[in-house]
Amino acid sequence: MKEDIKSVQDDTSSFTNAKGFKIVCRNWSCQNEHGSGTNNQAVRALVFVVHGYAEHSGYYEAIGKLLASQGFHVAAYDQVGHGLSEGPRAYVTDIKEYVDDLLQYIDLVKTKMPNLPIFLMGHSMGGCVAIATMLERPEQFAGAVLIGPLVVSSPETATPAKIMAAKLLAWVAPHLGVAKIDSKWISRDPAVVKKYEDDPLNYHGKLKAGFGVALLNRLDKTINRLNELCCPLLIMHGDQDKLCEVSGSQILNSMASSKDKTLSIYEGGYHQIHHEPDGMAEQCHKENADWLVNRT
Repeated sequence: MKEDIKSVQDDTSSFTNAKGFKIVCRNWSCQNEHGSGTNNQAVRALVFVVHGYAEHSGYYEAIGKLLASQGFHVAAYDQVGHGLSEGPRAYVTDIKEYVDDLLQYIDLVKTKMPNLPIFLMGHSMGGCVAIATMLERPEQFAGAVLIGPLVVSSPETATPAKIMAAKLLAWVAPHLGVAKIDSKWISRDPAVVKKYEDDPLNYHGKLKAGFGVALLNRLDKTINRLNELCCPLLIMHGDQDKLCEVSGSQILNSMASSKDKTLSIYEGGYHQIHHEPDGMAEQCHKENADWLVNRT
């Protein structure tokens, strides 16, 4: 831990993306005796947090504050159409829209805090976005932490017949809701599930046909390029995750060319291992923080 850290600052900001939507950001940074957390000499690295489908950046406050206390500047944001950000709710026609927003955000932060290592942290769909972003700019990233990442589609829900039907619906009624997340699989902690269900900033509607096809298209584009990933990777996944296939993380770990890669399977963990009870969330946060500290 940095010896000159005095406190952690929590602030919000925003930027306008290429489509004119306001994207709301949250930042956690360390404050030292010489000034604010934007003093590069006091910051280990930049960590950009990419949240999952239907949620928002507020769910990463605990890990954001922990990493800030360890000397990182943590930059999170509500993806377009999520949380406090503008845009059609939980809908894009191409996942590249999420990638472009992330790259724009990274470039904006870099202008204020240059010459620092850059790490990505992505959960669920945010893991899919993080992977696509690393493939877009492989030379830019010092590493990534992926928590329950979406890497492959479920063989039960993405059968050839269902994919064909989804593509037809996406053509004629792209905003039609076709499936809904069963929130009981988010965490084994009923309080976490209730908080998710009661949170007005979450998207509680059905997954839209056009968006579902956009996700499938991205997974198809990415799966055969996983071997191009060569930066350090920490991949964490609950073995009881019913929302994102744990086999996807196993495939990712097997295919990535990274010489420094760790696959950490959490026994009994549901989708959000960073919000699981019985000490699992704390274990996840510690592994996350230790891994980043050891690489900066």
